[in-house]
This record gives sequence, structure tokens and C-alpha cells, in this order.
Amino acid sequence: MDLAVLVAETIRREGGIGPATFHEADSGGWTRAGITQASGGAYLDLGRSATREELDALTPQQIDEFWRRHMQQFDWIADPMRALLLDWAATSGPDDPIRALQAGLIAQGLYRDEQGRGRALDGIAGPYTRVGVMQARDQRALYNVVLGARYEQCVREALDDPVVRKFMREY
Repeated sequence: MDLAVLVAETIRREGGIGPATFHEADSGGWTRAGITQASGGAYLDLGRSATREELDALTPQQIDEFWRRHMQQFDWIADPMRALLLDWAATSGPDDPIRALQAGLIAQGLYRDEQGRGRALDGIAGPYTRVGVMQARDQRALYNVVLGARYEQCVREALDDPVVRKFMREY
């Protein structure tokens, strides 16, 4: 998928270019187009989290540039895996989806060091992760491991929400 399309789709899914919003269940605080206070502060090089006003002051061009920078960390991987990793990283940061990818590589015996020993899941898309993805025999199985981990995370987050827990108990 073209990077411009991925950026546009992410911004759309994250609420569009409208004003910053606040949801109590969102640990990111105020967000705008999926840009949290913390990531906005980092993007603006503030040395602190951005304020609601600073998020609202982001131009559409800055929002596009933020997401382009964010997505470049996955420019080495093909779709549909790239789209899955980008979507997950948009809400959780890149370390969780990369750990899931590394777990899938371990399942295929591909996430190893020069001595053939298994590596720890570090959440960094370094050379061992990249080589493992390129060597993966079964890309569909690798994708399914990452997708399953994403579903598991979503369920855990939902069950951590008191409203969802109450609903599940009453169901």
C-alpha cells in the first residue's frame, strides 16, 4: 500500500484532523489525529508533553509529517504485515507489535544470534528482526501470529476497562 494512503487511512481512523479530544479511558491524554500529548511533545521537540492547545495548533501538514516519520520505521516490510504493524504501533507504540513479530519469528526458528541461540524479545526492529522477516518461510503464519497477539492485547485492554468488566460479569 502506498505510504500516502496509509497515512491518510491512519489519520482517518484516528479521528481525522479535527480538534484534540479527551477520553478518560485513553491513557494518552489529549489526542489529535492519533497524536498523543507525549508523542506530540516529542515531535515538536518540546522536552515535555504537548498541551491541548499545542496539539490543536498542529497544521494538517505537520500531522501528515508526524505520521510519515512514524511509518518510516516499517518501510522495510511488505503489506499486509506493514499495515498491521503500523495500525498497532499507532495506538501502542512500535515495541509491542515488534515483540509480536519477533515471537512469530521464534516460532519459525528465525530470531537467533550468530551462534544460533534464541534472542530475547526486545521490541526493536533491528538487523536480526529484519533478516528473520526476509527469511520467513511462511509469511501467512507470521502474519497470523502478529494478528493474534494484537487481538489478545485488545481483549486485555477491554477487560481492564471497568465498564467492560462489569458488562462481562453480567453477561
